[in-house]
Amino acid sequence: MNAPVTQSDRTIQPTRKHTDVYVLVLNCGSSSVKYKLIEMPSETVLLQGNEKRYMDQPLKEMMDAIFEKINYRVDIDAHRVVHGADLFDSSVLVSNEVMERIESISYLAPLHNPINLEGIHLAQQKV
Repeated sequence: MNAPVTQSDRTIQPTRKHTDVYVLVLNCGSSSVKYKLIEMPSETVLLQGNEKRYMDQPLKEMMDAIFEKINYRVDIDAHRVVHGADLFDSSVLVSNEVMERIESISYLAPLHNPINLEGIHLAQQKV
């Protein structure tokens, strides 16, 4: 069993049922990485953070630290990508084709989309 997780001023003691799904939502940016771990279907936020990122700090280092801090088995990772142009008008499952399309429009958000893609790759290695 995992240790209790502190959120704000209350402590959540997760008791994982076989129907629970843990979703890690990530927003990898040029200056920070924001994250939330959400237990579904209850939509309970188990953990959240906003980690400052220094320009010379490798994103892999930050992602490793976030996954270590979470200390839960993550079932699904979700990502906020800054710019989808007219290629995406709703949420999509990430595939190689989706990543290629995001990369093709990275010039529209050069400080964000490349980092978002790197975050997707790094999270896929962990989940």
